[in-house]
Amino acid sequence: MRAMWVSRVLAAFAAVQILSVGNVQAAAPGSCESVVALRLPKTTLATQSVSASPYSPSAEISPLPVAPFCRVAGTSQPASGSRVGFELWLPKKDWNGRLKMFGNGGYSSALPYAEMAAHVKQGYAVLGTDTGHSGDAPDFASDNPEALIDWSYRAVHTAMLNA
Repeated sequence: MRAMWVSRVLAAFAAVQILSVGNVQAAAPGSCESVVALRLPKTTLATQSVSASPYSPSAEISPLPVAPFCRVAGTSQPASGSRVGFELWLPKKDWNGRLKMFGNGGYSSALPYAEMAAHVKQGYAVLGTDTGHSGDAPDFASDNPEALIDWSYRAVHTAMLNA
């Protein structure tokens, strides 16, 4: 009996969380650049239209084969002392209607560009986050408890909501 009650409470909580995202408006169809017109709470966006393959997101990354896509780079500040970076790659054509999010592993803040490139070629919208910090060591949280919260769960939640 108790298990059924707990299941109902959890289901109700999940429904409230899903339905509470009502203040975000959908983008009108248009160019990649039109994405920055979205008004997302405590979030800034920048876009880049990528047509050429191979593509490298930065000088430190080897060029990767990709399908044409819209690169959306965002930064959210869901709480004071928090900063969550994320990238969303949206295929320009043949989107399969699915979103895949990729993790970093351990304390890494590196976005998994190779996986993102491979899956955007398959028609997926793909998402990655820096989990709210820079680097590969746990010292990011020593003087910032909000960074620890970002790393533990909030960065993934925030990136998914914005995607």
